[in-house]
Amino acid sequence: MSGLATLYLALAIRAAGLQLSRPLIEDLLARLGHPCEDEFLDALFRLLQAPAPHSTPAAAAGDMTLPPLPGTADPASPEWQESSLEGRYLYGVVRTGESQGDFHAVGVDGNRVFLVRERDLAALVHACPPEPYQSDDPKRVTEWLQAHQSVLEAAMAKWGTVIPTGFDTILKGKAPDPDEVVRSWIRDAYDRLDRTWQRIEGKAEYDVEITWDAGAAEREARAASETIRLIEAELASLSSGLAYLQRQRLDKAMAEAVGSACSAHARRFLDEISSRCTETKPEAVARTGQGEHLVLRVACLATTSQVEKLGEALDRIAAIPGFSVRFTGPWPPFSFVE
Repeated sequence: MSGLATLYLALAIRAAGLQLSRPLIEDLLARLGHPCEDEFLDALFRLLQAPAPHSTPAAAAGDMTLPPLPGTADPASPEWQESSLEGRYLYGVVRTGESQGDFHAVGVDGNRVFLVRERDLAALVHACPPEPYQSDDPKRVTEWLQAHQSVLEAAMAKWGTVIPTGFDTILKGKAPDPDEVVRSWIRDAYDRLDRTWQRIEGKAEYDVEITWDAGAAEREARAASETIRLIEAELASLSSGLAYLQRQRLDKAMAEAVGSACSAHARRFLDEISSRCTETKPEAVARTGQGEHLVLRVACLATTSQVEKLGEALDRIAAIPGFSVRFTGPWPPFSFVE
């Protein structure tokens, strides 16, 4: 089906006075075998949304329906109802203000992401069946998660801030306007969304992980603990049986000293990091391991200007012998949105 033929179809639908949602238009064109570029689809949708010059009241109210396409189920059949895309997969919310610009991104399973607007907010959604995404294939689930994340990152690049929602958040809509469930959700949650927006506007999440080499940790513990030094000095002169008991005593003393040192460093590093961010949420503190110890894992909510100062502090920590710092971001602020 050519682009010109598609345009004629649009004009015929408009002349008939039918009110079609954009997802239904996409589905119709797909089943006619004509894939459309986003720009063409935008123009086509605007054309269909324009008032029809000879529409009847019944048509304007959406009372008319299209006959089934060849090879498809009848719209009244259970098969059609079960396969209809009345679900809205929710990625997050942005504040668009009075801007009417669209958003182009490819989401989970290659679905086109679009905006559903209510007041000055807009939800990032794609049309889907009203049921969870499920798979036993870890690779496919990973691809879904990455697609979810990429949509949010694209929204951040466009608007600077996004209120993210978790993977597989699906709202169940109703024909003839499945998008209404999204608008209703925004209306009901508007005050909470607005407070969240005020809190995170202009900020992003950054994740910090600080680890401590086990050998360096033991050297510090030994230098700080006279008890450990005395136990080690006594080991050389003991019989094998007594030496075994002494080593157990040494292991316990070392573990306690290293754990105490980890906690002290975690508190100091967290204070230094928190003073350079708007908010922080520690996810793990002072966990000892084998080759290295996890001193601190913390999520940071920060502005661009704060990130520079945060980076300077982390560079100083990384310069301390035995310590390593992993710093990632910017990410959508999942840790700071409920």
